Amino acid sequence: MSASHFKAKLAGRTGLVLITLGHLMAYGGLAWTARTAGSLREPVIGQTVGWYLLATFSFLLALHWAEKQRHFPVRWLWGGAILFRLLLLTTTPTLSDDVYRYLWDGHLVTAGISPYQYRIDAPELDELAIPARTLANNRWMASPYLPAAHWLFAAIVWLLPAKPFSAQLILILIDLGVALIFGQLLRVWGQPPHRLLWYLWHPLLIIEIAHGAHLDIWMTGLALLALLIAFRPVSPQPARLLSPLFLALATLTKILPLFLLPVIFWRWRWRERLLY
Repeated sequence: MSASHFKAKLAGRTGLVLITLGHLMAYGGLAWTARTAGSLREPVIGQTVGWYLLATFSFLLALHWAEKQRHFPVRWLWGGAILFRLLLLTTTPTLSDDVYRYLWDGHLVTAGISPYQYRIDAPELDELAIPARTLANNRWMASPYLPAAHWLFAAIVWLLPAKPFSAQLILILIDLGVALIFGQLLRVWGQPPHRLLWYLWHPLLIIEIAHGAHLDIWMTGLALLALLIAFRPVSPQPARLLSPLFLALATLTKILPLFLLPVIFWRWRWRERLLY
């Protein structure tokens, strides 16, 4: 096989298959490490870093392939994204213990108790104890999270058992919904659809959400909804009022979306500004 023929095959479907196999090896390796060692931290942090570097390298190759081809097969894009997340859904979060605080706060909300009222180890809460309570961090303090975060936590506990898997599953579903919003934003901003790959196959996002069950994706989804409604060329007036509402909810999850205000404020009419 000539060198030119080999390069042509790598630029085609063969290259895409090899790149995808690299991703599958990385996330499969992380899942296997987590299940056999019981953790992705010490004493297997070296393996975790190695699998993460493989995922990052494969991701960069995928970006190069997509930019060179100027497209990325939609089924491949979404199929890979879902499969990578499902592999990590089989793991229990160990890189961070934030998920246990989410579950505990949600448990309190569903019981009609304010998470701001008591510290985790307060004796008044002993009768409400669940396994997440003993595993939650910063037991000496009440909840540090804002109200919109608590609404999400309560929804998770209300819908499913108060276990890490429940938070991982719900946040993966939110994550995939955010990808749909991001795809719409790419269209509004005139960007090629294959650049959704930057989001769907990004290893940090996949690991932090599918394994770590981090809250930030909820905030991100609300903020992107606000942007989409504000920047969409034609939006009915009632729908436009949702833009400041979503940005407010994002800000009530974490304060970071406040930095979007200078960008989005001038896209709003006076009614949206007053509502915010």
